Amino acid sequence: MEFIRSDARDFPATPCALQQSAGYAHALRELGVQSETYVAKDGTCHIAKLHVLRRRIGPMNIAWLPRGPVWATDTPPEQRARLMRTLRKVGTTSTTWIISSETPQETRLFPHLVLMSPQYVAEIDLTADTETRLAAMHGKWRNRLRHAERSELHIRQRPFRSDRDLNVLVFEASQRKQRGYKALPPDFVLAWEKAGPKSSRLFTAMRGNTPLAHLLVLLHKPVATYHIGWSGAEGRRLSAHNLALWEAAAWLTGKGYLRFDLGNVDTQNAPGLARFKIGSGARIRPLGPTCLHLPHLPFGRRPRHDAA
Repeated sequence: MEFIRSDARDFPATPCALQQSAGYAHALRELGVQSETYVAKDGTCHIAKLHVLRRRIGPMNIAWLPRGPVWATDTPPEQRARLMRTLRKVGTTSTTWIISSETPQETRLFPHLVLMSPQYVAEIDLTADTETRLAAMHGKWRNRLRHAERSELHIRQRPFRSDRDLNVLVFEASQRKQRGYKALPPDFVLAWEKAGPKSSRLFTAMRGNTPLAHLLVLLHKPVATYHIGWSGAEGRRLSAHNLALWEAAAWLTGKGYLRFDLGNVDTQNAPGLARFKIGSGARIRPLGPTCLHLPHLPFGRRPRHDAA
């Protein structure tokens, strides 16, 4: 097994989370974060790509692998397990690895200690037809969409540009402070824009010339990620955010995207946003737990603290 540091441009296009996309890696480097991308090969075969974040805390070298690796199609379980066992080749043998797997099943590939229970995420399957996506919505959500469609709203969509759209970040930062949820800082969007000027799309619900709601989507084909959503009082009354999300999904489908990631579903700290995502008809699924990787523990043994 060989780990090659690269931009992974030769890796086959595979659906992945925002955290494993090239744009995310570039944006974090722009913000001064130590961010590295590797391609794992076994002979001439691509096995996986990995975006790793590094940090030093006192004497400890920390490597964090968020929602990865991204596996090549049809990589068998035994090859995946071997990659996870040889992660110490990426860096030094003293590196402490923290891994947040994409699925609970992937956690079984390596010995570990669970640090944090799994988060849940919402995903819209863009390969499904319009009628199937409508049928998957909760009744109240679908009624709000119809309400918005009957109003005088229209959706304006264009690439996000900080020189004209900075107010969107200001509105969202104020909303975040008011509601108490966590998100990446506004500077991340500016860094993402520099890494790829057309790698984001801003959908705005308009009544006449007045914007009532904004939805910012980050593009990393074949997946797109819902990043920012904001709606004023009149936008909420007219269900403008529902219409913006629906139109964004339609635009993404037309451009050949396969999946629309709506992000974490946090019913405790952001219950309103969680209800909005669940009601949209998105599939809700668990990620793997956040784990401390223990590469020197014999395979097949796990600490007692592991989740069932």
